[in-house]
Amino acid sequence: MAATDASPKSAPRAVPDVHRGDGGLRRAAPPKRPPTLGDRLNEAMRLRVQTTDDAARALGATSAEVLAWSADGQLPDTRQLPALQEYLGVDERELRALVLRGQMRLAQARIRD
Repeated sequence: MAATDASPKSAPRAVPDVHRGDGGLRRAAPPKRPPTLGDRLNEAMRLRVQTTDDAARALGATSAEVLAWSADGQLPDTRQLPALQEYLGVDERELRALVLRGQMRLAQARIRD
């Protein structure tokens, strides 16, 4: 008598998983959200291999400010925007968009708390 597979069948998944190589399926990843100031600042520090202290010196800010900006927990003062624009290599329009997204994320976090 042959053994049968009594395990419950899982629901089919939506997207082919090319990494498995056997044609299996996996769920699609959620869409990526647009980057915020914190995201771009963290990326710039990583690419430049800089610490928070290094970035603070380059931006003319305190380490605490840079740490808060990188976590989207605080927004920079308008006087600090030109230095951030140069550090990140973005134009004024893109910087404003990054700051706006950071404001939105900060507001959403406050609403959840």
